[in-house]
Amino acid sequence: MLFSVVVIVVLIWIIKECRELHQFAYEGSIQELQTLNQTVVQESLKTKNPLLIHNVPIRTLAIPDILEHNPGYILNDHSKYILLDKFKDEASMAIYRSPKLSEDLGYTGDLLALGKPFETSLTCGARTSLSLYKGFHTVPVSECTHTVNMLLVLSGTAIVYLVNPKHKDEIRAAGEGQGGREGKREGKGKGEGKDNNQAIKKWSHKVVLKPGLLLYIPSNWFSFYECKGSTVIGTYDSDTYPTYLYNLLRS
Repeated sequence: MLFSVVVIVVLIWIIKECRELHQFAYEGSIQELQTLNQTVVQESLKTKNPLLIHNVPIRTLAIPDILEHNPGYILNDHSKYILLDKFKDEASMAIYRSPKLSEDLGYTGDLLALGKPFETSLTCGARTSLSLYKGFHTVPVSECTHTVNMLLVLSGTAIVYLVNPKHKDEIRAAGEGQGGREGKREGKGKGEGKDNNQAIKKWSHKVVLKPGLLLYIPSNWFSFYECKGSTVIGTYDSDTYPTYLYNLLRS
């Protein structure tokens, strides 16, 4: 009997956490903070607005420096082997959200530390990644599904577009109109998803992301970004115990 009660209570708690994951601010807008202080961040998270945080202490990471300190480095990117030195010769090249690159370059700890102010006692499944871009790149719109979704530029500049979940139907319609290219996994090729992104910019909040800024994107919001030149982008994602299982089942 006691076991049944415990199971029911746990199930109710999981359902509550998952329902909260899908709640969003219907009239949400970007809220700017001047500090990464945990108390300030935790209070601001209650608004369910995107947060643009200034004065973030980061260790910059530029592609020329990466190549200089890692000669001959070969990345195993989703079973595809990439020689990093190719960035010297190629006019356009990209590596998208590689956890292995973050780990091998010793940047995982930096990103995990930046995610600490967003964490609670229930946080689990923290993940980090690095993306490298040379030339002009635009990635297709994707939905943020985790409890915490964090994006920052370590060198260069990226223009990030955020779309409120209330426009979900319009985004899907735009994706179908462009051949169904809207998807959960962002693309890596030059200009991939460009037409679809253009179609949904009218619903977007625009952020110019540079080193020293950190962008928190609430769950269910849609995002995509554009960058040109040499750009390095870091990400941090995490869930709570209930939402981790939920996201695992629906992925």
